[in-house]
Amino acid sequence: MFADPIVIANNGASLVLPRVDAASKAGKYMSVVPGTSVDEFNIRNSSYYSKTDKRSYDRHNIELVRTTTIAATAISPETFKKVKVYLVIEHDSRITLAEIQSAADQVANFVIAAKNPGFVQKLVNNEG
Repeated sequence: MFADPIVIANNGASLVLPRVDAASKAGKYMSVVPGTSVDEFNIRNSSYYSKTDKRSYDRHNIELVRTTTIAATAISPETFKKVKVYLVIEHDSRITLAEIQSAADQVANFVIAAKNPGFVQKLVNNEG
């Protein structure tokens, strides 16, 4: 089981998310600042069988959902804005933990190294 609370670095500060729900293959962590924001961190694990290649796969994902309260205006009656970021690791049963860790590290290192040249900006600009 993951730590309780989950602590995520956030621009020099720490986002502390206590566990609010735990299931056998999932966990939900949440931080609420009344009238300002809600941060939700979800961990999910599942399995499925592919009829195409006749293999079983395990699927693991983490997800951060941030909902921020905003003032409603005549132009925009919405009272909140939302962003969701998630990571999925999917593998068949023949792959080793070291191989999974290596691939996950490579993706994380790419995102971290790309932070300075505007990785997120390029993504939201639909660059490929």
